[in-house]
Amino acid sequence: LPRSFVAETATCQQLKWQVSVLSLGTAPIVIVLSGVDIKIVQLPPGQLRPESTGKRKTKRKVKTGEKTKKENTKKKNAILAGAKVTVQGISIMVQLQHSAPHPSPGAPFPSIKIEISSVRVHSTNSQWQEVTDLTKVHVVNTATDEALSFKRLDISGCTVTLFDSSPVPFACSPGTDFQPCRILDAASLRGRLSTKSRVTNWELVAFKVELEVLELTGTFSRRDVFMLRNFLRAAAAASK
Repeated sequence: LPRSFVAETATCQQLKWQVSVLSLGTAPIVIVLSGVDIKIVQLPPGQLRPESTGKRKTKRKVKTGEKTKKENTKKKNAILAGAKVTVQGISIMVQLQHSAPHPSPGAPFPSIKIEISSVRVHSTNSQWQEVTDLTKVHVVNTATDEALSFKRLDISGCTVTLFDSSPVPFACSPGTDFQPCRILDAASLRGRLSTKSRVTNWELVAFKVELEVLELTGTFSRRDVFMLRNFLRAAAAASK
């Protein structure tokens, strides 16, 4: 997160996980979160978030054979990469500063709010079929010492809403300028991620992302386009 932004709120109503101790390393860890609410706010001009000064603790090194170390690292990465994650009820709001001084003191800031009904992330094989055996999460090429892995992301009920208090010349009546604008409603998406890593240090070598839109509903009026333009201007100013 850029230092010009700060997480004002970040809450989760419920967190559950399921770990099979007897089959740890072969069966995936299941993590379920619900009621995730995040609000990210851009700080006023000239202000930056303090840098973190926390020092990381140095882990005590335990001498192990190179082969054992490699196998342990591979197993640890398989456990982390093979975790099945489900998130239900996500709300993410990003609030920006006005790109220019606003004529009305205390006017709402340009913001975007993303609400998602559910997100599901799980490992698959190269045919995008779900994998529940962690020993098959990575496809290792012994000739090149590289490993391939595949993940699928299913998103349902994605809604995107814009909030902007800039005067809208296309408003049909007084008082409509500050109303939110919903540009995306109940969209369903599917993402596919394939990665290639070096087995020696598990450094990422290459990746490929595919996105498929399964269902999409949205409306755009002249007012909506104007509000979207205002938000993009504020976002461009924030990125400088």
